[in-house]
Amino acid sequence: MKLWIIGKRGLLASAMRRKCLEKGIDHVATTRKEVDVEDEKSVRAQFETMHFTHVINCSGYTAVDQAEEEEARAFALNRDAVALLAKLAQEHGKKLIHFSTDYVFDGEKEGYQTGDPTAPLSIYGKSKEAGEKELHPEACLIRTSWLFGQEGSHFVKTMIRLMEQQETLSVVNDQKGRPTYADDLAEAALSLLDASGTFHFANEGETTWHGFAETIKRKLEEKNHPLRCHTIEPVTSEKFGKAKRPASSILLTENLQPPHWEKGLEEVLAHAFES
Repeated sequence: MKLWIIGKRGLLASAMRRKCLEKGIDHVATTRKEVDVEDEKSVRAQFETMHFTHVINCSGYTAVDQAEEEEARAFALNRDAVALLAKLAQEHGKKLIHFSTDYVFDGEKEGYQTGDPTAPLSIYGKSKEAGEKELHPEACLIRTSWLFGQEGSHFVKTMIRLMEQQETLSVVNDQKGRPTYADDLAEAALSLLDASGTFHFANEGETTWHGFAETIKRKLEEKNHPLRCHTIEPVTSEKFGKAKRPASSILLTENLQPPHWEKGLEEVLAHAFES
């Protein structure tokens, strides 16, 4: 077994690589410069010259608000590149593991199972839904939500920076979901290497973005980390962002048993301040 991990510098790919190293799983990871997933010649050359058994697609367009103005770009990465990978994986007999998002749902339900119909509200969500439809039945699709981790840009790092700089923050309080620690998602993905179909993975525990921020602040205060922030004001989604987001995007994990997201948050903070 050998994995090809796409999106080498990204948050999830970094976690995947770390877990592969821990478990002694043979793998290769590539950046966009090394293999451009939008270029069929580049991707085909990888399939024809590199010996691997699984394709782990951690790449994609993730700028939710920016996608409202860059629809073609979002669909190029989230639909067309996925279609190319799916086609070549099928041609060459490779297993494809692809990641999607809670934003494929409209937020009208309290929680979502894998078989629930999709109805995205944003261009980003629509582009991810379109990518899902390009997958073949033998592929493994893993939807996740509110991803954070040791590397990359994400909500936890943004909150830490703002709490160090500002006395008062405003954070959305009318969106509910389940934060997901990238290392836990990577662990789950490695357990599904031989699986086909759709899976949901998000850490245990429901919260709002405001609740998430309050927990980050509390954890930092427990570590005596110097903060300027003393107040986090709850605000509505209308105050932030161009893209419409689901009010409730709680992914029900069914057969998977993830740990609580606060455990992952502790690991991220330990890595950030104690390493």
